[in-house]
Amino acid sequence: LYALFLAAYGLPQMLVPLFAGPFLDRRSRRKACYTLDFISAGLFLVMYLIVRSGYYSFGVYLGFTLLAGATDSFYLVSYDSFYPMLVPEGCYSKAYSVSSLLYPLALMMSPVAAYLYKTVGLGPLFFFDALSFLFAAICETRIRVNEVHLRDVDRAPITRRVFREEFQKGLAYVRSEKGLLAITVYFLFNSFLGMGVQTL
Repeated sequence: LYALFLAAYGLPQMLVPLFAGPFLDRRSRRKACYTLDFISAGLFLVMYLIVRSGYYSFGVYLGFTLLAGATDSFYLVSYDSFYPMLVPEGCYSKAYSVSSLLYPLALMMSPVAAYLYKTVGLGPLFFFDALSFLFAAICETRIRVNEVHLRDVDRAPITRRVFREEFQKGLAYVRSEKGLLAITVYFLFNSFLGMGVQTL
């Protein structure tokens, strides 16, 4: 059952970015970030209410994990493409140095979360997550940045033909940049192996 949970979270991480990239090439990354955080706040609030009511269904939890994996992976694409727009020219090294500290700091929360899970239970943790996502979303709505890529595209609906064209442009670009292609292939295998190790 735990392996199914990991698969439900990991499957969107393989599929969603394929659709997120072409979509975000023609839409605001800032709006995508705060919209997804509002959605995540709503998801965690619903889970808090479900846990608080005492209702349990493996299918409901699995569905929540699938949705959380989809929103997380879409958010990651929008954030990774939005973050460089916020960094002043010449400050990329400093900005990414600070950014690289966030993941280890977040990992330090794991023992704290485990302790809180034992002492206060799962419900309050879901509620805290909902508040955190809500706070992040509100802060993100205050960001003001000129999204240059929006000047170069039309705002027409993304049809299947447009999506296919954008997707093919992306593949052609990755193929033309040998270093980027090598990194992409590396992370593909790294992700597959990482999920397997996590399950074990």
